[in-house]
Amino acid sequence: STKGHIEMGTSTKTARKGNVKGIKLLKILSNPQRVRILSALDVKSLNATQLASKLNIPMSNLRTMLRALRDANMINCERSGRVITYSLTSKSPLELVTQATELSNTLSA
Repeated sequence: STKGHIEMGTSTKTARKGNVKGIKLLKILSNPQRVRILSALDVKSLNATQLASKLNIPMSNLRTMLRALRDANMINCERSGRVITYSLTSKSPLELVTQATELSNTLSA
């Protein structure tokens, strides 16, 4: 029936939208410097100057990466005067990286 076909098409579209979100998440986490930022913020909240110094990343590059992480809701920003302090919203992205590394090790064994 036509109704069954429409419902199937709708669930396929929904699945594709979910896949796109997942792919975007993986793309953000595919950058090793972004993962380093997340790892540093897993230890403690830091401002951009502290992150740039700790990770030896030029400030212009760091700001671009922080924007991508913020847009993906992976980090929080808290402003105090002129200083913005960054923190993790969740440990889940780092856990995903750990799981992907374990999977990679399993597949290459």
